[in-house]
Amino acid sequence: MIWEPAIVNSFSNAPEEMSLPPSNLRDQFDQNIETVEDFQMRVSQLDACRIQDEVSKVLLSALNDTTTVGIYSTYHDKSVFRWGYEDYRTRRLAHMFTTQLDGSKSGLRVKKEVLRADAREWSNFTPFEWKTTPEEKEKQKTDGINRRHLRRDKPGLGKFIMEDLYKFAKAERGRHMDEYKKGRPKFGDLDEHLTAPYRETRKRAEEFRDRFQCSALLDDLNKLEVEVQAICRTYHLSNQKLYGTSKIQDRQDILRKLSLQFAKCFVHDAKGAAYSPDEAVRIKASYAYIYGFDQKASLCLCPGNTLV
Repeated sequence: MIWEPAIVNSFSNAPEEMSLPPSNLRDQFDQNIETVEDFQMRVSQLDACRIQDEVSKVLLSALNDTTTVGIYSTYHDKSVFRWGYEDYRTRRLAHMFTTQLDGSKSGLRVKKEVLRADAREWSNFTPFEWKTTPEEKEKQKTDGINRRHLRRDKPGLGKFIMEDLYKFAKAERGRHMDEYKKGRPKFGDLDEHLTAPYRETRKRAEEFRDRFQCSALLDDLNKLEVEVQAICRTYHLSNQKLYGTSKIQDRQDILRKLSLQFAKCFVHDAKGAAYSPDEAVRIKASYAYIYGFDQKASLCLCPGNTLV
């Protein structure tokens, strides 16, 4: 509940007649009501197994057709934008929606011819930008549907609040992104905390080689570098191939595969390993960060994306 006077004082309750459904509303629905007594009569001659099937069908019937509820909710949103809340067409769609909500209990189903007529009226409009996900926008580019832009056709309608809020949020996002970009490290400004595990390990490995004429630590570190570089290059090539042309699910599958590959790389038998598993995790993450920055390309995203 919102009680802030600055927000709620501008609102008032709608007239009671706004809540009354159109007189012909029921004519737009088919009704199939079966009482408990009717059901008992219908299954009385069936065996126990068949009765259980019929009970399950009745209990699950509410799941048979849930799409019309969402469809009429969307149509109502579009009508609010196009005609306003008070318009009889908007009010009708609101009652079509609320009647469908109780359809599983009331037995009311929208007639097919009514659904087709409403679809012809509303389904081919471009969806609201503020209500469309990036995945849906990508799909619309290739679905072959010739959509029309929805306009506020009724004289006297003012601005649509959701469009203003969307524009404001978009501007705020841009402002915050600008602030973030100004404060984040630039290429070449490597974070010393992130580079420390790799640099300290390399320094220690080189000192160990020079002092004891043993290159075991350095050899293992070089192997780690080769494996990390291979994963980063694979990420770079996959990203170039898939980005913008494939579904987000496909890109996520690639990232998950690379993430698993990154987690498994440089895992050696504890008896022969120069570094413990915990050390190896920190070292390869640190090196992936350094390697990505050195490449100056989208490889710099590899450490973050593959480690998430």
